[in-house]
Amino acid sequence: NVRLSASAIGQEERILKVAFGHKGKTLGLAGCSITVEGDKNDYQGNPPPAPPEPPSPERLPLVVDSQEAPDLTIQILVAQEPSGSRRLVFTFDCTDAVIAPQIRALRGQVRIQGEREFVQSITFPAAQMLGAGVFRLLVGQGKLIRERATPPEMWTAIGMVRARVKEPHILIASEEPFIPWELAYVSTPILTGPPFLGAQVALSRWIISATNVVQAPPSKIPSTTAEVLVGRYDGVRWPRLENAERESDEVAGLFGTAATNADLKNIFTALDRSPTRDVLHIAGHGVAGGFEDGIITSDNLHVVPAQVRGSQISGMPLVYLNACEVGQGAQTLGGYGGMAEAFVSQGASAVIAPIWRVSDAEAREVALRFYAGMRANKTAGEVMREIRSDFKETSLSATVLAYQLFGNPRLKLA
Repeated sequence: NVRLSASAIGQEERILKVAFGHKGKTLGLAGCSITVEGDKNDYQGNPPPAPPEPPSPERLPLVVDSQEAPDLTIQILVAQEPSGSRRLVFTFDCTDAVIAPQIRALRGQVRIQGEREFVQSITFPAAQMLGAGVFRLLVGQGKLIRERATPPEMWTAIGMVRARVKEPHILIASEEPFIPWELAYVSTPILTGPPFLGAQVALSRWIISATNVVQAPPSKIPSTTAEVLVGRYDGVRWPRLENAERESDEVAGLFGTAATNADLKNIFTALDRSPTRDVLHIAGHGVAGGFEDGIITSDNLHVVPAQVRGSQISGMPLVYLNACEVGQGAQTLGGYGGMAEAFVSQGASAVIAPIWRVSDAEAREVALRFYAGMRANKTAGEVMREIRSDFKETSLSATVLAYQLFGNPRLKLA
């Protein structure tokens, strides 16, 4: 039972959110609206309005499997204030029975605004600057994320887990679509590499929504079949990506298949294939923002998030989108949006994609390192941490930091 006290009568409708978890896994999120109407003495002889009919209860298809959970799960819910500002509410879960009670007792919150503009202040310069300039930019922005977008309780939880696991696997399950938690500044790094959270721990993210049942992302997926598509451009409107073409042939070769042209028809065919291949890899141009947000096809058209939602994806593929900016989150009708969210909403078990413009040559190297690490039986979180750890003050670009992993950080290919 939960007892709630109202601070005033007649406030705007509020939403009570409850996150469900089991053994360290976030399994689902439910919400209900609450409006404080007062009691019969507040209506001066007039009867209070009848309460609305409660919705019919629905059985939630929560599935608890035996696969491995992250060492720490950080849940971030968004609370809308009557003033229009937003509050991020942090809760924590842990698989270590010794420290789990203390971890679960932690609660944190921060008030935020201007998240979209903040991300834009990172993504554009990160794609333009070189060397020490971009390194200092991202360290500075990482410090802002730590100071203004994360509560002390989050770092307490991470510290407790790191005291027991040198290289922990951490999942951030969030309603907030914009903030790149991977770049949060770590004040006391214990591993070699840059002082970013995503380079110090095996970190991934997942999407939670008040309107959808969200199951824990799996820790093992099959990798028998793959579909590889590559944007082959004429160089007129969109420049040719020679390294993307090489990358696609090399990735396809790993799975014993051949890359196909990423025109609109072939992409839709791949999305609707039944069953969808275990791995879906798309390399090409991408853009974020505006109506044309999404993947640029070989025939100079666009695949936007709504079209992915409108597809008939079957199975739970691993989706690798090596296209500039398509990993960025967005807000759609008040909820989490974007290309990664579209694939997750349609059943993808994991999505890897960059949030800013990346170097064609380095993007190829990142993709090949990812598959090489996964085929060496490393977890996806470990592979991404190793890739991010290569970023240095002397690095020519920030491509290795651009990629976000949506999925279980312990994900392995079966």
